[in-house]
Amino acid sequence: MSGFAGLETARRGLAAQRYSMEITGQNISNAYIPGYTRQVAVHGTAPQWWKIPLGSTAGAFYTGVEIVEVKRSYDAYLWERARDLQSKMTDGYARYDILSRLEEVLNEPSDAGLGTALEDFWSSWSQLAVAPNSNPSRIDVIYRAVTVAENFRLARQRVAELQVEAEQHVEDYLKQLNELVTGLADINRTISASKGAGHSTAANHLLDRRDQLLEEIASIAKVAVSVKDDGTVRVSLAGLTLVDGDSAFQVGMQKDAATGRLELVWGDKKLSAEQIGGYLGGYLSAHNDDLNFFAERLDALAVSLIEQVNALHMAGYDKTGRPGEAFFTGTGAADINISAAIMDNPEKLAAAAGTDASDGDQAQKIANLRSEPAFAGGKCVSVFYREIITELGLKSRSAFFTYQSDQVLSDYIERRKEALAGVSLDEELTDMIMHQQAYNASARLLTAIDEMLEVLINRTGIVGR
Repeated sequence: MSGFAGLETARRGLAAQRYSMEITGQNISNAYIPGYTRQVAVHGTAPQWWKIPLGSTAGAFYTGVEIVEVKRSYDAYLWERARDLQSKMTDGYARYDILSRLEEVLNEPSDAGLGTALEDFWSSWSQLAVAPNSNPSRIDVIYRAVTVAENFRLARQRVAELQVEAEQHVEDYLKQLNELVTGLADINRTISASKGAGHSTAANHLLDRRDQLLEEIASIAKVAVSVKDDGTVRVSLAGLTLVDGDSAFQVGMQKDAATGRLELVWGDKKLSAEQIGGYLGGYLSAHNDDLNFFAERLDALAVSLIEQVNALHMAGYDKTGRPGEAFFTGTGAADINISAAIMDNPEKLAAAAGTDASDGDQAQKIANLRSEPAFAGGKCVSVFYREIITELGLKSRSAFFTYQSDQVLSDYIERRKEALAGVSLDEELTDMIMHQQAYNASARLLTAIDEMLEVLINRTGIVGR
């Protein structure tokens, strides 16, 4: 080996090990920074410097080691799988969040719920049928009717409140999504410029930030991501571009004035909750589908109750022998109430089927509505309400199981990501000692070659002087 070539080998070794220790220090400093991906300095043999003339048996000289690249501990498949599961998990969570709270506000089954109030209402009519001239029985019917109406209105009000909250969630997450895609377009621009300048370490920092933004976007919406050769990404939602290079495209929201349904739009194209996924799709589905479904069912139940009771009550006669009037007022669950005239005067309850007002036959007919078919499939009011509660429970349970199963898978993928990209202080300490020893060895090589050259330069050719 040429002495001067040996100096270059030792110098490169010192530089490579020093830089590797700097990378190790970078990992240690950022060990607890969310989204940081462990970096590794990849060493490679330095290219051949010069050759011995042809025919020599000495071979070629090399100049040691060099840093080939600073590589991120990254697996594209794991990161893509994590984003996919994140979207599914947050979608399920959003729906479960709304449905579980709807279960709480309806408070079924319980002694204070609408189901119990309806049963007490029918029973009070049965008691009135037995004693049609009893004022306490008449007052009891009115009290039970008031309780039923209050439960209807309260349930409908709470559904409406949850719809407002779900709409606010949709607005908030849509705003976040649009801000994130704008930020990602800026990161794309910076990554492209950084790669073009050849700054791999700076680019790695930007790639970490890029992946953080993609993870946040994936939690909000189910996006497809394609990574380009320069490290920039193209992001699309239901086949529609959100980010391409340094260009970002916004998603808007519209509200149907007639139905109250929310619609997300990209340009002139509408996006469904199933296409969107994530928090945004979950809360959109809860608002448009789940809450609307239960609001419509409550209204249908209230309308049926109003129409059936009013029809029978108006066909009967009150305590004075006058024809009965409408018992309930209102157009649905939101405004159902008992007639003010009947509320003020219990004698106006039309319990009798005859004008002499001595029987309780009409009251019994109203009590029999408990089991009279009122809906498709021969369902009565009470059965229809129980089916509403059962379906709510099934939807909530389904959303919870979906959320839980996706969370288990997501946590597993996150652990694999952490095992690959997370910083282990023990491992970094081991690497630091390794690079330190290699640095010391390169320094010792440099010293040895320096001593050889000193002998060559200062002691060779002095014999005979």
